[in-house]
Amino acid sequence: MANNQVILQCRRAMADVDTFIETCSTIKLRDYQRGVAEAVFRSIRERAGRSFVVMFPRQSGKNELQAQLETYLLCCYYLMNAEMVKVSPTWKPQTLNAMRRLERVLGGNLIARHLWTKESGYIYRCGKARIYFFSGQPRSNIVGATANVLLEVDEAQDILPAKFDKDIAPMAASTNATRVFWGTAWTSRTLLARELRAARQAEQTDGIRRVFVLTAEEARIEAYLNSGISLQSMVFALWNKVMNSDATAADQIQASMIEINKGIN
Repeated sequence: MANNQVILQCRRAMADVDTFIETCSTIKLRDYQRGVAEAVFRSIRERAGRSFVVMFPRQSGKNELQAQLETYLLCCYYLMNAEMVKVSPTWKPQTLNAMRRLERVLGGNLIARHLWTKESGYIYRCGKARIYFFSGQPRSNIVGATANVLLEVDEAQDILPAKFDKDIAPMAASTNATRVFWGTAWTSRTLLARELRAARQAEQTDGIRRVFVLTAEEARIEAYLNSGISLQSMVFALWNKVMNSDATAADQIQASMIEINKGIN
């Protein structure tokens, strides 16, 4: 009976990416993170091969979302020959940092911790599902890998369009894998800017959202709410400070907001 309950809980957890992360990684995605995760997985599940552009400010949970989504996909496709590829602009520190983040999430996830292994120093596997980590530096030799589920390009504004077109794009060309370009706003000549224009054009064609852009101000407001700072709590704290000469709550809120503001830019 106990085993049946465990199996049932696992099935429920695997039902969708949001439930999996909240149940097995014990964290709750922010609304803007959830929208990205659900859209990407929908494209993968439907084999639609869509290209997404995700532009979040620094310290807004972009890297955490990547690792959580990767963990879900490794577990979800455990029994399938699923291959994912993630490319970062440099090997050290960006690719190494991405692998360390994934290891942390895999090790802390209630399901993945029992399944994952590491191969050849840059491949993470759960059953038959694998994710490969590569550097997108101009001289890196990454030809030959295939992504049949997901191709991620992190900090895409720092990868040369010519490098992507020659060595990275072919990884998903024959498989119709979903592609995600993560990054921050930069100039109009970057790979990220080019893919942003293409994604917006595709949105206009079929009405399916592919672009997820979050401003620093929007990220701050979401972080305030997640930390319990609401308009009501601020008004109450200010009223208590003015009417009762008690600045405790107001000072606590101000300190929390300053700390949040330091990280998001």
